[in-house]
Amino acid sequence: MPGLAGRSRAAAAVARLSGVHAGTEIICPDTNDGDADWPATGSGDFAEGTCAIGFTGEPYRLCKLDGSWDIIQNPCSRTSPHRLCCAG
Repeated sequence: MPGLAGRSRAAAAVARLSGVHAGTEIICPDTNDGDADWPATGSGDFAEGTCAIGFTGEPYRLCKLDGSWDIIQNPCSRTSPHRLCCAG
C-alpha cells in the first residue's frame, strides 16, 4: 500500500466493507472528510483516502478500536489556487 511501507501487514490492511457492522466486527463507516473519500474499514486497520478533484496526496488514517476515525495523516492538498470567480 503506497505511503504505508514499513508498517506491519496487519495494521496496513484496508478492509473494504459496506456496512457499519460485519458480524461482530466493529468498523468505521465510509465517509468524506478532509477533502478525501474514505472506505469503510475494520477497527485497528489503516485506510487510504482518495483525494477529491482539485486535490492531491496520499492520505491515510486509522480506524480506532471503538469504530471512530483517528486524525488524517498526510492530508490532501489543493493542486491549484482556489478561484472565487469565473471568467466571463
